[in-house]
Amino acid sequence: MTKAYINYPVPHIRSYSNTESAQIGKHNKADQRHIRIDIDTLSTELIRFSTGYYRFAAKTSSNDMWLEIDLNDSQFEGDVLRFIQRQIGQRYTPLSPNRIQIEQV
Repeated sequence: MTKAYINYPVPHIRSYSNTESAQIGKHNKADQRHIRIDIDTLSTELIRFSTGYYRFAAKTSSNDMWLEIDLNDSQFEGDVLRFIQRQIGQRYTPLSPNRIQIEQV
């Protein structure tokens, strides 16, 4: 499983392969968006990211997001995260792969 944290106001994406990392707790806030992607939700969630269903803005309710990607294949999980970054980056340039790299933590 991979957990990823996406922050828009201070543009960065962090990917955690160790889901017990103490760093995860630092970013975890009440009322934060958590999206779970597994084999059952993969298609739906990729469509949502591709169509701009999830929005980002510099306000508490939409400035960041946690992804939990559980596909039993760490390479595939990384590929899914990079695809999501490309989709988000088309609408939110600061998060595009041309601007930032996904940080592996």
